[in-house]
Amino acid sequence: MTKKRNIISISILIIVWILFITTVKSAQDDLYTENNETNKQVTVVATATPYIEENDTDIVQSCEVHPSYWMDNDEYELFAKCVEAEAGTEGFTGKQYVVDVILNRVDSDKYPNTIKDVIMQKHQFEVVSNGRIYDVTPTEETYRAINTELESQLDNEITAFRMSHYHSFGTPKFHYKNHYFSVD
Repeated sequence: MTKKRNIISISILIIVWILFITTVKSAQDDLYTENNETNKQVTVVATATPYIEENDTDIVQSCEVHPSYWMDNDEYELFAKCVEAEAGTEGFTGKQYVVDVILNRVDSDKYPNTIKDVIMQKHQFEVVSNGRIYDVTPTEETYRAINTELESQLDNEITAFRMSHYHSFGTPKFHYKNHYFSVD
């Protein structure tokens, strides 16, 4: 279970690194010169800095990447969109718990074993069924919640949640803000 999370963590770190390199390259390509009011040449540079934890390099050096748990950029974005759509108003901790539900399902034998397959499994996430997942833009807080939970989860048991009341199946565990979390 920890190995899966480490593999997912390394996958995300590699994706962030690739995005960073691509952004820097794009910024270099976007260099342009314009005249300012005093007719001096001014070079304008577009820059972007992705969120990278200081200790992420330790994860890269200590983990092996197993192809079946590799998370590409599209899967990472889908993950972030799902968390944003499900818990965008639930704060950082609420987002962490939704991340935990998805990761715990990946680790469970009862659900598919990839993040994409867990999220896209029929009738599992309302935001997929109603299309909201495709209309949101994940915030930096959402990405931080995902990265934080990949390093160390708040809860290793919860596998379901629902707004405003517990599901009729599973064992109720706790509620946080508007979400009620359960264990299969």
